[in-house]
Amino acid sequence: MPQKIDLSTYPRKNTYEAFLHHDIPVLSMTCEVDITALVEFRREYGLRFFPLMAYMIDRTLNEIAALRHRIVDGELYEYEVVHPSFTTLLPDNTISFCDAIHMEESRGFYQQIIDITDLRSQSPDVEMREKHGRYFLTNIPWMRFSSITHPFLALYASIPIVTIGKFHESGGRVTAPIALQVHHSLADGYHMGQFYTLLEENLKSSQSILAVPGM
Repeated sequence: MPQKIDLSTYPRKNTYEAFLHHDIPVLSMTCEVDITALVEFRREYGLRFFPLMAYMIDRTLNEIAALRHRIVDGELYEYEVVHPSFTTLLPDNTISFCDAIHMEESRGFYQQIIDITDLRSQSPDVEMREKHGRYFLTNIPWMRFSSITHPFLALYASIPIVTIGKFHESGGRVTAPIALQVHHSLADGYHMGQFYTLLEENLKSSQSILAVPGM
């Protein structure tokens, strides 16, 4: 269960209140992220890119408390863990929503992403269920972008959105644009910087993080 945050002791109380009622309370940032080690791991073991990248993002996002904060019915809460909701492209070029579960173990997480994707390819889902304990993840592998903005419901404006773009190889390195959209009451450039710094650290350690028996 999420824990209610006492605003009287919340360090961001003034910032929280300053941005809470903005018409557009979110900010977004896109950074080029080095994914070389992850791509090398994928190629070595013949694995799918998105489930691996989703695991690294899930691991990273859950390590940052501010990205697990949510505004629910006008109250501020912190979730112990948050779970990914992602989209998958269907054969008719429409999309389906996919709800996964946070897992510490990479092999199980990787397989559930594949299983859920396969399931939704046969049984699409576009229902907007309760999402506060989640974050949104989307993959746009056909294009590189320098910025992106997502639609959001006021109800779920406090949910972070992470977007992966087309990766690029040059000089022996592989990079990809990764976008992060957050609610400014809960996070700012400092927390976004935390996310990108930690994500790159995790990605550089892909071999040791992901190399589990059977992966």
